[in-house]
Amino acid sequence: MDNLKISDDIVEAVSERLIFGSFVVGRLEVAVDVALVQEVVNYPETFTKMPLSSSCLEGIFSLRGAIIPILNLKSLLGLGNSEIIGSEKIAIVDCDGAKIGLVFDSTSEILRINQSDILSSNPSKGQEGYMSGCIKLDQDSRILNILDIKSLVSIANLNDILTKQKISSGILTHKEFQRNLKKCIVFTVGSLKLSFEINGINEVIKVSELKGSHIQCELCLGMVELRGLVIPIIDVNNLLEGEGYSESSIENQRIIILKSEGVSLGLLVDSVQNIQPFSDGDLLPIPILREKHKEIFVGCISSESSEDVILINHETILAHNEIVEISKGHDLIYNKDYKDVNSVRKKVINQSFISFRINDLYGLEISEIKEIINYSEDIIPSPGSSPLIKGMLNLRGDVITIVDAREMFSIDRIDLDFQKSKILIFEAKSKLVGLVVDSLESIITIDINSKLVLPSIVTRDLEKRLGDDLKEVISFKKNDDLDTVLTILNLENIALRF
Repeated sequence: MDNLKISDDIVEAVSERLIFGSFVVGRLEVAVDVALVQEVVNYPETFTKMPLSSSCLEGIFSLRGAIIPILNLKSLLGLGNSEIIGSEKIAIVDCDGAKIGLVFDSTSEILRINQSDILSSNPSKGQEGYMSGCIKLDQDSRILNILDIKSLVSIANLNDILTKQKISSGILTHKEFQRNLKKCIVFTVGSLKLSFEINGINEVIKVSELKGSHIQCELCLGMVELRGLVIPIIDVNNLLEGEGYSESSIENQRIIILKSEGVSLGLLVDSVQNIQPFSDGDLLPIPILREKHKEIFVGCISSESSEDVILINHETILAHNEIVEISKGHDLIYNKDYKDVNSVRKKVINQSFISFRINDLYGLEISEIKEIINYSEDIIPSPGSSPLIKGMLNLRGDVITIVDAREMFSIDRIDLDFQKSKILIFEAKSKLVGLVVDSLESIITIDINSKLVLPSIVTRDLEKRLGDDLKEVISFKKNDDLDTVLTILNLENIALRF
């Protein structure tokens, strides 16, 4: 009986013991309740930078359908040099049901301790509120700070994040994805990869020389004239509290034109990447560590086949107080005559085109294109198929027939620049076809009242070469008032071949 009683005492003592994992962060060793640690993963090779974020938030990444914010503990705890070199590990911990990634240098050990081993906290400066106490290990005189995971961060959208993280990554079927499909245009600003829903964009133009403006400021870089209308150019990086624009010779720079009733503006971006489809099921809530401007961010488009992209609310930008003032100021100073003359014009009926190069400039109506992706080296050759077909590509479970546009239109072959080349995806007889083009140029919106369709006498050579694949050749004025010619392809006829 005595032996049995001793055994019960031992069991009771063991059951009262607490288990912590210890981690090395710079010069500090910290402990975390292992019940809150889901797993430890390598530092991701790619992740999405977050604008308007705290300095301790490195970015976000997708882990099995959940958006994980990456918190730099060195920065958060004020431990000096907080630069990430990539060899670090990330502990995925649970914060009231939402997952957070904590960056640390290395794991240490698993500790089994008694409640009596935990001392009250005496945090250092800069660590207030992040430590719930400390552990004193008598056997080797070590003291470890205990991270208080629940008070570590305050994340906006927590309930939405929790809901989405509870949904398995395979819950959305392919049919549901297709049914709910939307499109966004992806662009880069510095290290950020952002996007707008495509129906919110008026057009995209190449960067010409910006003109000085009387309303020039840190937010307004200058202005451009677009078919007689003066449009202020906004520094997106400044708006999102980045470092702001610096002079650049980036070849792919573009201006994204946004318009709403009474407000017109252009956003200077480093490049337009592609057009990407998404559904509401792909849109994950994002962690926001500050309240300012949080309404700008709709969420993160997360897809297994492409990098995560932050979706921006264009309406919120157009309604931004300072931007509204800048736009109205330009109207008052520069656009009064334009507004007066155009107030009696015919009702504007816009037609939007994707322009691209296959040596020369071509276009397709934007509604005909399902998606635009970067050129992929994963194209599988199709021996014995038509010379027009480069091969097949698996895209999110769909088999895409990849067509060589230069071969199809008898244009001289070149070595593709894989950094610029794009694949335009369209539907042909319920099948998906991808057209390989040299580069994506811009989105062009034209008032059909003002476009000029060139007569056959000047397009004879094109008609001879393209045949029924030629829909029309149009001329219009761009922002520099020079006539631009765009060859519009007949996608309906092209689709008949496949």
